[in-house]
Amino acid sequence: MAQTYDQFFHDLAVRESVGVFDPNQQPNYQALGSNGLNYLGAYQFNEWTMINLGYYTDDGTANVNTWQTAHFTGKDGIYSEQDYLNNPGVQNQAARAWMQDWVWGFVKADGLDQHIGQTIGGIPITASGLLAGAHLRGADAVQQFIDSGGAVDPQDPYGTPVSQYLSHFGGYQTPFDPGGSQPASNPAPVTAAPAPASAPASAPVSSDNSIVLNVSADNWNGSPQFLVSVDGVQKGGTQVTAASHADGASDAITLSNIVGAGPHDVAVTFLNDAWGGTQSTDRNLYVNSADYQGQHFGRASATLLWNSTAHVTVGAPNSATG
Repeated sequence: MAQTYDQFFHDLAVRESVGVFDPNQQPNYQALGSNGLNYLGAYQFNEWTMINLGYYTDDGTANVNTWQTAHFTGKDGIYSEQDYLNNPGVQNQAARAWMQDWVWGFVKADGLDQHIGQTIGGIPITASGLLAGAHLRGADAVQQFIDSGGAVDPQDPYGTPVSQYLSHFGGYQTPFDPGGSQPASNPAPVTAAPAPASAPASAPVSSDNSIVLNVSADNWNGSPQFLVSVDGVQKGGTQVTAASHADGASDAITLSNIVGAGPHDVAVTFLNDAWGGTQSTDRNLYVNSADYQGQHFGRASATLLWNSTAHVTVGAPNSATG
């Protein structure tokens, strides 16, 4: 008989925070990742995950996990690293939101759910195994394992292979099992962080005060997925572009209801980098330019070659180009 979804979270938290596959152990909600990696809590979240869940804002070090107190948003009463470590209830709630609103969306976006019921590399593929594997190393890493028939087995920074999570966490009951009543599978917008001090709450909001961000892609084994925020506030959910950068094509992403006259900081977070080992087997994201209040900002550009966040400025005096 399959184990419950509640047991899945308990066992995942034990493995992540204690380091063993033992359901008789209890999670360590005070855990911080070793070797200076500083992954946070029982589920070992990084800054990028906490940003997407709305507990933290981008401090410019999303891949380092510095946990600066000023960047905690206060969501669910969490104003510091220690607040989070001291609150098992919030950690468990965050983990469920992470799986439902984000991880399963990434699994679906890469088509990994189509392999449920198959055996790949000797491992039966299940919804719970896909969730755990994508949590460990990302949906792209799980896709590499599946596409290679198990020959490619990416590891996390501690050397744990994806196959281990696919196997050990396979077969738990989840809302995402075939035939089950599934929650929305697309990543949801994060809770908006408080507006910066430079954009007071009384600043006017106009329906036509929009930024148009022009983006393109290197499409290999799928198209780039990304998030966009303006002045620390996320605009919409996960975006996708398939416009070929090599062909000079571009997709226009409209960011509506921008507060204040600017300048504005636009942050673009690349979510699903992939690389097959050659220049032609590479997935990349390009920010080409932006348009705002009748001006074209050609210098608002960035190249994202791996999962990271790029910032461009729109609306700054003397920064527009024709």
